[in-house]
Amino acid sequence: MKTVVEKAYAKINLWLEVLGKRPDGYHELRSVMQTVSLCDTVTLSKGGTKPGMTCSDPTLSCGEDNLCLRALHAFCRAAGTEERVFLHLDKKIPRQAGLGGGSADAAAVLRGLNRLYGEPLSVEELCSVGKGLGADVPFCVRGGAALAGGIGELLTPFPSLPDCKIVIGQGRERSSTPEAYRRLDETPPTERRVFSAFEEAMRWGNPEEIGAALYNRFEDAVSGYREVRSLLLE
Repeated sequence: MKTVVEKAYAKINLWLEVLGKRPDGYHELRSVMQTVSLCDTVTLSKGGTKPGMTCSDPTLSCGEDNLCLRALHAFCRAAGTEERVFLHLDKKIPRQAGLGGGSADAAAVLRGLNRLYGEPLSVEELCSVGKGLGADVPFCVRGGAALAGGIGELLTPFPSLPDCKIVIGQGRERSSTPEAYRRLDETPPTERRVFSAFEEAMRWGNPEEIGAALYNRFEDAVSGYREVRSLLLE
């Protein structure tokens, strides 16, 4: 096999509560994550003299700071394979939108490289490699739906959304994850939701009840969110 194409699926948070800030600076979470059909596409090809990448988005760095190249290096170290792989990223997931695009891309690189080299690593080993790249990468390696704890790396199986259409709306403002957490630390919650009510709605699988039970603590920290939400509800 010389070339593989791997989809990098975005994820949404159906429920997200920030339980507190840890001494190491990370935040303890309780989150229900779900992959959706919106995706980037990663094409990986063997050959050349050294690793490299291109991207359809000219504003995205293709240097060593890119999470895709970091994933490539991490995989090759873990699997003991050569690094002479070139990748192209076709970017469709909006950046700084809370959709996990960078983590999804890194996970797609890990899965794609595993296929390219004959699957030397198990899914659990790919998740272990992904954990060193970002808290959401292990989830994106597996996909589907999961209840996440810790900083997002402790995953428990959870009922998936029923087959339905989802509208993803993005406000004009862009906010990086560190900036959103900084605002969150300075903003008291406007409301608290009961997780058991959301969990029950998911188990029954009624989209209307699920929609009414959705919750994301970052609603308090991202300006413009409530205006977008009001428009969608109307």
